[in-house]
Amino acid sequence: MTIDATGGGDVAIGDSINGETQFSGLQVATTITRRNANGDDVSQPGDVVREPEKPEPEKPEPEKPAQPTVTPTEGAEAPSTGSVEVERPVTVEGLSVTNVLGKQITHTCTQNGTTLTIRANGIVTSAHLTLGMVRTLKAQGVKTLVFTTLLSRSTTVSVDALLAAEPDAPDEAAVVWTHTGPRAALTIDGADHSALLK
Repeated sequence: MTIDATGGGDVAIGDSINGETQFSGLQVATTITRRNANGDDVSQPGDVVREPEKPEPEKPEPEKPAQPTVTPTEGAEAPSTGSVEVERPVTVEGLSVTNVLGKQITHTCTQNGTTLTIRANGIVTSAHLTLGMVRTLKAQGVKTLVFTTLLSRSTTVSVDALLAAEPDAPDEAAVVWTHTGPRAALTIDGADHSALLK
């Protein structure tokens, strides 16, 4: 800390040839009193050595909110850890969804733990997969498939039950899952397996 005392004919301390004297290294709480020739106090701001300002303590960062979680879709198996998984978007190669005219429409797929959900905006809507795709999904840990369409229509099928229905069918065998209003149907290679749907 440096204190500058300006010299002059009427200053009792700090008078020097250069007109200025610097006091260095003074301890905290040191006070310098300046008086003129008449004895009047002419002290200036800064003549009291104060403690250096303490930096403000760092404020703890607020806790980040937990990642949003989605309640598992109806029929989904609870994760084995007992915690709720986060639903995340995924891409299923080869999956297509068509409307009542057979034209492809947009759809989304999300995965929550071992449950894969296919969503489409349509009342008469079909999801098209193959048994090979279902086998790949099983190898990736998917155990349950859910198909959700408009009017809150949602049906579920177990991957194991789906594969067991036609165990000898080739990978290319078509799986068509259709919602027609309140009704749902499932065929594997043309054979009706709607009874597998829940």
